[in-house]
Amino acid sequence: MTKKRFTYEYDEYNGNLFDNKMNTFYHIEDSDENIEVLCDRLNWLVEENEQLKTIRSDLISELDIVQNELNIAIDEGFAPSKSYKNYMASKKTEYDKFWENKIKTHNNTLKELKSE
Repeated sequence: MTKKRFTYEYDEYNGNLFDNKMNTFYHIEDSDENIEVLCDRLNWLVEENEQLKTIRSDLISELDIVQNELNIAIDEGFAPSKSYKNYMASKKTEYDKFWENKIKTHNNTLKELKSE
């Protein structure tokens, strides 16, 4: 597991929310256990964001390779094959399902946050 970006430390009087990446802290008076929950949620969002950046980068690289090959074929007078069209359609379906699931998960998380 990655080192957490946000942590919360407190003594008997005060608390501090630390942003470990930026090496800064935010003083919080009258500390509350809900701050720890907030840190957990912030860390979850940071991790999810990093995962999405990696996935996006991989998809862009894959798309660039495929697009380059298609451009070469078109320049040489070829039309995409049926199997290529089927492959691209399956990738689009896979991509659409992935993002539908991400949006659904994100919306459910927001609902949970609002209900607390």
